[in-house]
Amino acid sequence: MAKTALAIFFFLMLSLPQARASDLKIEIDHLIDFINRSDCVFIRNGREHRPEEASKHILRKYDHFKKKIETAEQFVELCATKSTMSHQFYTIACKGRPNIKSKDWLMNELKRFRNR
Repeated sequence: MAKTALAIFFFLMLSLPQARASDLKIEIDHLIDFINRSDCVFIRNGREHRPEEASKHILRKYDHFKKKIETAEQFVELCATKSTMSHQFYTIACKGRPNIKSKDWLMNELKRFRNR
């Protein structure tokens, strides 16, 4: 019985990184899809970008930072919060709503997604 419990424990421990990687991919894919489906404008360094342009930019940054990213929160922080050049925060402009920092907009969506 102890050997079986130990074997199960080691199996679970070995599968955790893979499960976390799978969850991370699902959450990042959802956030990118959320950006692409939005009717909002992504404002980066004072210039407006359509959702498709914004998601491509964020994915390029993800490709650069992916070795440092273990959580969706880190993805948002490193790839979708502010310019690495100017340090200006990205904002989101949605019709009929006040502008919001992209970090807040995406973190709200991540929370909603996880609680569904």
